[in-house]
Amino acid sequence: MRVHAFHHLYQRRLAQSTKPFNARGCKVKRCQYCQASEQYCICEHQPKIKSDVAVMLLLSENEVFKPSNTGRLILDTVEEGYAYQWSRTEPDAEMLALLANEAYQPIIIFPDEYVEERSRLMEINPREYCGEK
Repeated sequence: MRVHAFHHLYQRRLAQSTKPFNARGCKVKRCQYCQASEQYCICEHQPKIKSDVAVMLLLSENEVFKPSNTGRLILDTVEEGYAYQWSRTEPDAEMLALLANEAYQPIIIFPDEYVEERSRLMEINPREYCGEK
């Protein structure tokens, strides 16, 4: 079980929280890492995938508390991952520095049906980024 940026952000948000996050399923006893029900914990099945991809998740204020957050699963699979609380008016300085770092090529992954300007889309072969050709 590898502890990553999502877990660190979760712990920071939990420390700042003034009330419990009570959503559907809040009475379920969950694994603190994968957030699955303790009896169905998937932590021991966390893959180790070699890849040239680094992933940055931008999360809304309470999104980190949602047990169904699939971003956590993405960071469970990549070796280099980052998670930041999104604020349009007060962006995280570390996040901005990472985006400005020339070693990375930022790409926004977003459902294409919501993109109005189709020329902004690019097609990629995900196998290229996982060491396959």
